[in-house]
Amino acid sequence: MTNIVRLTDSEEKICECCGSKSVRMSWKKQSFDYLDGESQVSLEARVPVWSCSACGDQYTDATAEEYRHDAVCRYLGRLTPKEVRGIRERYGKSQAEWAEATRLGIASVKRWETGALIQGAAQDMYLRLLAIPSNWGAIQKISRPTAEAKPEWQTSISKEQRQAAQVFQLRRSALLVRTAA
Repeated sequence: MTNIVRLTDSEEKICECCGSKSVRMSWKKQSFDYLDGESQVSLEARVPVWSCSACGDQYTDATAEEYRHDAVCRYLGRLTPKEVRGIRERYGKSQAEWAEATRLGIASVKRWETGALIQGAAQDMYLRLLAIPSNWGAIQKISRPTAEAKPEWQTSISKEQRQAAQVFQLRRSALLVRTAA
């Protein structure tokens, strides 16, 4: 998937530092460090950078943070938040419907789609498998068993067994307890 920012190189903002209207956006390749377990790696992302020509102040915004997050996802070999959301949207499901059908937690789905959390390798593999329409069809079939279908693990209980289970019987222990007289 391609990340799209609807900004041009000439779009203007007001500088929060000096109040000037001479803030412009440009695309820059930015290196940043990412802590992968115990080791630190240097990653790169092309991000929008806002610069004030009056005072020299430079900053990035939430859009740049999304691009850095996507770079981390690519480094880890994981789907980006937009890709995760795209799989769900391809099937026309809300987050709640998706979570119920896939047995993924709704909180996890929300965190993955907003970029608050990067899904683990197993969840990422599951999401990639769900992107394949035939796999999604199988999930739909599994999650909606027919009324006639009886799970293989379910055992039949006879009427006598049910009645016996309703009667409480106290079992006496071989251990006798003496009471004080």
